[in-house]
Amino acid sequence: MVSHIGKAWIGDIKDASLDVMKHMVQGFITFHYRRVSGMKGGLVPWMQISTQISNYISGKYLPQGAKLQEPKVRPS
Repeated sequence: MVSHIGKAWIGDIKDASLDVMKHMVQGFITFHYRRVSGMKGGLVPWMQISTQISNYISGKYLPQGAKLQEPKVRPS
């Protein structure tokens, strides 16, 4: 989600399904990657992030043992 001042945030997730939480995290990371890379339509290097997470996200921002995986493409 993007706030009225253009900042990405994740709201209350206590009642969200796993699928919804995954979608929110994917959107959050995509928003920030595009913002810092300067590429409005840039593709997130999910495989690189999943195998080299500490190069992209500081451990203090992730729950202990958290893993990120490349999002699966959903059939339309």
